[in-house]
Amino acid sequence: MYATLTTLLGLWGVPYLTQVYGLGRVAAANTTAWLAAGIVVGAPLVGWLSDRRLALRKLPLGVCTGLYAACWLVLVAPSDLRAPVTLLGPLFLFMGLTASGLILVWSCVREVNNPAHVGAVIGICNAPIFLALALLQWLTGAILDAKWAGLAAGGVRIYPEAGYRAAFVVCLAVAAGSLVSTLFVTETRCRNIWKRAAH
Repeated sequence: MYATLTTLLGLWGVPYLTQVYGLGRVAAANTTAWLAAGIVVGAPLVGWLSDRRLALRKLPLGVCTGLYAACWLVLVAPSDLRAPVTLLGPLFLFMGLTASGLILVWSCVREVNNPAHVGAVIGICNAPIFLALALLQWLTGAILDAKWAGLAAGGVRIYPEAGYRAAFVVCLAVAAGSLVSTLFVTETRCRNIWKRAAH
């Protein structure tokens, strides 16, 4: 989930909005910023709901991941079904809110492992996340370059809508894979359930 979020927020969000929707750079950046705003609000909210109201990890993680993945369906819709520009701010805000479910990953990892090794375990958990981020940014860029028709303005490549759609399909697939992976999360009920193996 983190890899797809950062790929949109930090890499392709502004170019997508300027090249497909015709927004100016400032307007595109402001619209994309709603993703970050959603995370700012969503991260403590999801943590509070998980810890204080539900006392569950798997359910809020799965619901957030599923809703987040569904948001990508809007971005891969055909041109004739493309969301109006006025809905993009609310869409990105909702994506940020639901992407905040990713904060529960570290709680889930911590609560099924030996507390004495929590730093190492979280470090191991982070490695594939950042590897996926690097690979996804490269892959989406390669897809866009493959779809590029040779147009450029001011030294900046202008990618067609179909190129962005193809790149975002990959993000949708990764988000859907994240949803499937939540099925394998062990429910801890917000407590450490690690037990030393009997010898």
